[in-house]
Amino acid sequence: MLESTELLPSDLCYIEHENLWVPVADYVAASSLPKFQPPPTAEAEEKEDEVSVFMTLFSTPTMILLGWVLFLVVCAVGVGLGVKIYSLTNEVSRAEAEAKSLQHRLQTQEQEYRELLTKKETGEDPSTLRGKVILQSENGEPILMPDFVLRLYPRQTIQAHLQSYSAELSALNQTENQEVLAQVLNTLPPPLAETSTNAIGEYEFSLPDDSEYVIHSSMSIPTGDKSRVLLWFLGVSKGDAIGLPVNVTDWNRVGNYTPELMIVPGR
Repeated sequence: MLESTELLPSDLCYIEHENLWVPVADYVAASSLPKFQPPPTAEAEEKEDEVSVFMTLFSTPTMILLGWVLFLVVCAVGVGLGVKIYSLTNEVSRAEAEAKSLQHRLQTQEQEYRELLTKKETGEDPSTLRGKVILQSENGEPILMPDFVLRLYPRQTIQAHLQSYSAELSALNQTENQEVLAQVLNTLPPPLAETSTNAIGEYEFSLPDDSEYVIHSSMSIPTGDKSRVLLWFLGVSKGDAIGLPVNVTDWNRVGNYTPELMIVPGR
């Protein structure tokens, strides 16, 4: 009768052995009768049905699979965005390093032009060849190179020497054998002249005549338990002495061990 609302929970019932009137809901709660649950309203039944349909829908294998697919898609998109951001960050860093290097080169060239104008105004000896050793660190910063040894050779002498090691030098392009390279350098004939750079890396040579010459230098850089040789053969002539300084840089060192290509133009 409670479940059908024929009785209300607040209606009274009489307990004979106790001669007591109590609300029906209290009597039911204190007895061993099934506990009374108020009948659900139409609105509650509708919400319960909606929740039941929703849970049933999302508990099917198809919807579970769809949920995992969506989760994996979101993860893939997140990973892709992370990789793209990392790549863009690296590109920006490289661009900044290149811009810094270019700025340094432009400043160096501007200084060279100023020095050239000064030479022309003062009428310096045009047979004196001048230059500077300008190397850079990994982050593009200039490195001062004092006491850097440079040697002057007739171009024909260097060409003949390199040609005598043609086979060995060509093999170095596949496997750089430091012993072979050391042998090539150690057997060079005596130079016409030898000099060292000053405290800021500057050098100069006096060219005897209008012949063609080669400025040679090298340096060894430790790389782990071995070392790597940086090598320069810069071709110059007396005409270069009245132009811009012939600089020894990272840009004009030997990169191909082929005798015909190892002498790099000094300009």
